[in-house]
Amino acid sequence: ILPTRLHPLLYWGFLDLQVQVLMYNITKGWYDTVPYAIVRVSRWSSYPFAWMYVRTDHNGTALVYGVTPQGLNTWLVEAWKPINSTWMIMPAWGMRSAGPSWVTLLVPRGYTSVYVMPLRTRVLVDLYNPRLMRRTLDDPRYASANTWAGGGAWPTPFETETGITPLYQFVSGDDRTGAYLAGISAVGNLTVTLSMAGARWPVAVTLGGERLCWAFDYAVGTYTIAYQRYTVLSTREVRRLSADVMMDYAGQHISRAISAAKNLVWSEAYRSALAAWSYSSRAYSDEVMPLYDECIRSAVMFVPFIVATGYFLERLLAKGEGFRMIFNVLGFEIALFLIFAFTHPAFWVVPSTTLAALAIGLLVLTAVVFWIFYRESRDIVSEVAARFLGYHEVVTERTAATLMAVSLSTENMRKRPLRSILTLVPIAVFAMAMVSLASVSPYTAVLPKPMENVKAPFYGFVLKRGFTVLGDVLDYPTVEMVKAIVGDKGYVCLRVVYYSPAVINLGPYAMLITSNTSAPVPVVLGLEPVEAETLFSKAIVRGLPKPFLSDDQPAILLSTTMAEALKVDVGDEVELHGMKLVVTGIFSETAMDALKDPDGRGMSPIDSVYYAQLHGFAVPMGGAIVPQPYAWSRVVVMPAGLVRRLGGRVSVVDVILKPDVTDAQFEELAQRLAYAVDVLCFGGRKDGSVTAYSRFPTYAALGWESMVVPFLLTSLSIVVSLLGSVKERSREIFTYSSVGLSPSGAMLMFITEFAIYGFLGATVGYFAGWGLSKVMRAVGVLPATFVFNYASIAISFVLALVLISTLAAAAYPAYLASRIVTPSLERKWKVLRAPRGTLWDLPLPFRVPTEREAQAVLLYLQEYYLGAGYEKRLFKVSSNPKLDVAGKKNDLQREAVPLRRRHGARGNPLLR
Repeated sequence: ILPTRLHPLLYWGFLDLQVQVLMYNITKGWYDTVPYAIVRVSRWSSYPFAWMYVRTDHNGTALVYGVTPQGLNTWLVEAWKPINSTWMIMPAWGMRSAGPSWVTLLVPRGYTSVYVMPLRTRVLVDLYNPRLMRRTLDDPRYASANTWAGGGAWPTPFETETGITPLYQFVSGDDRTGAYLAGISAVGNLTVTLSMAGARWPVAVTLGGERLCWAFDYAVGTYTIAYQRYTVLSTREVRRLSADVMMDYAGQHISRAISAAKNLVWSEAYRSALAAWSYSSRAYSDEVMPLYDECIRSAVMFVPFIVATGYFLERLLAKGEGFRMIFNVLGFEIALFLIFAFTHPAFWVVPSTTLAALAIGLLVLTAVVFWIFYRESRDIVSEVAARFLGYHEVVTERTAATLMAVSLSTENMRKRPLRSILTLVPIAVFAMAMVSLASVSPYTAVLPKPMENVKAPFYGFVLKRGFTVLGDVLDYPTVEMVKAIVGDKGYVCLRVVYYSPAVINLGPYAMLITSNTSAPVPVVLGLEPVEAETLFSKAIVRGLPKPFLSDDQPAILLSTTMAEALKVDVGDEVELHGMKLVVTGIFSETAMDALKDPDGRGMSPIDSVYYAQLHGFAVPMGGAIVPQPYAWSRVVVMPAGLVRRLGGRVSVVDVILKPDVTDAQFEELAQRLAYAVDVLCFGGRKDGSVTAYSRFPTYAALGWESMVVPFLLTSLSIVVSLLGSVKERSREIFTYSSVGLSPSGAMLMFITEFAIYGFLGATVGYFAGWGLSKVMRAVGVLPATFVFNYASIAISFVLALVLISTLAAAAYPAYLASRIVTPSLERKWKVLRAPRGTLWDLPLPFRVPTEREAQAVLLYLQEYYLGAGYEKRLFKVSSNPKLDVAGKKNDLQREAVPLRRRHGARGNPLLR
């Protein structure tokens, strides 16, 4: 019935919306109308009957009546027209196509357009968050008006051959059910990636052209791409221990899913597919792709060592001049980069080796440009400062001194080849040992932590998140995945919680009705029959020891307090939420209060008063309060199947293991569960002790305890070699001193020489360590779990350690060499006199032979204290100094006011 007789007032009542469905015609360059399409209009809601449907006429126009104005709703407008079983005209994003439209109206009749294209459809189901296997969960009492937890993933299609997105695409779905409809203009094979908010890498990848994709396709596609990329690294001895574990787990569950599907056991196939998807997603995003990043970072950090080594090798081995030197350096650099590409997997994991080589050259060029820019800007700043404040700084040219030190160092190394080789060998051997015999690799470990003062309620595991309400609730696919992991070793039971509809000023409120009276029930706890028997075996005071026989049995457990209030006993009938239920047991609240979860909290649901979304209104509370559970006297227990039908949410997943499960199997299950689900995993053993298991990113370090001795030997060898070099070259040092070499220059010369040793030793040792590791792996000296350093971020630590050890060992000999140069002079000026009152007499460390030079010094001091020295960090000149050179009068005894005195503190003047 169309309300044609209703006339809206200004901004009030219902409005009309005229929709035109358009399709872009590429050959014509403009839009064509689409006749007889189905227009769907609604505000965003998960309620399936909240849509209005209208069919367009032969002109592609539809008129929708009953749209509310702006301020009440924003309306989503879509258009659909089926073509055949695989193609459909549907909203499209792409060139000249904006897809569906969002409309807000303020006038009696509004106008909008929907842009569509013919797209090939693909149905995607089971789109969950693979880290929790959880969809978007709404409050079962109010649907999308009150969302508890977000979840799900968003699909993005790509053309498999080109890797680009199709020209036109669209995705429509419901993250509450995990079902999506994707439309793509491409005809060939498609790769669909599933992404989540906050995740860098896709959580799933589907390969091939299937029209229907489910959890198994996500698991196989993600496992395939993770396996292919990990194989590229593992064949080059680059591995990660936790990646091996997760890939193995994923492969096992994929095999189980295939076997179950062949036997038509679809429930087992579905569960195994979910578990395989979870492990594959974690292996890809948490293990394999970080290895790729690590390879690239280590390669970037190694580039400066290769560049420096190539230059130093040319100076030591070829020593060309002019253009010959340039070509020699390029030859050494190319040779070193080829060796590096053979030993390091970075050039194999990048999409384009040519671009990688150009990027390395661009990196070097960028460093040179920044260095030139720094020098030029520094010179400009110095010129401006000198123009306004005068020249008051002694400038030393460090670049020329460094280049001279490099030239002299390489020349001295060429003069004494035997000593150079004997010095270089220990450094290279030390680097080789750290690369081949010591390992540092990132590793995602499952760490156990014993829980104190807690007793396990049963032999098995408890999986929960926080307080298990709102954002901490789990989902039913999570339970299915846990069942696949546990297998036949135990029973997977879920605790389902349903809060009654909220009433203002009362909170969750439902009436448990009997023939005699009634009682309010704020929350219902649903348990599996096995778990109900396990938990209530010692708490039931009247009734059967096994209160529930099945998940859908119309039965209920009451506390003694509630049973007395209702005047009912075992076998009586009660009514709750419109269901007739039989009382099968009455339990003691005291006994259940003594039963705790492994985290030390009570097993009853959390009181809704702490959460306004649950309670229906906010209850004022002062300060930080830890949410407490309901008293058992206010909780009723029903079979989990019945509570699930009411709309209950999974709060906790319990795994009750069979008595024949060994300790080794217990630890294996704990590791598998902790790797698969982002929850707190508590394990209760047969003796009642509790251990918490959680994933923790850490590092697997092997062999570093044996690196102390090589480090000390290398450092001592460098010290001895350099002391001998200082002794041998003492005459050369005197010669350099006679031509103006300063003590700092002598120190720089020796430090530069051993920096060259450090660069050469680190690079040569890296390549030698790679070869040695290959040999030791071939003969079986190193274990199979050993992870090598030559492609990890730890390689930067190894190279830096080699360089630092050589520089540290060269510090003392370099100091001795600086002492040889002008040994009788002070290295640093010291103030020998203390201030007396407000007067500080400072003798300058030089003498002026003539009166003219004395006047120049006084003019310099006057200019300094009027310019650059007017205000410093500790003082400010309070009165300007005056100097009369013609009259030979000066007033340079100026008072400097301490800055700390100007801020209100007491202190002595620093200069007068």
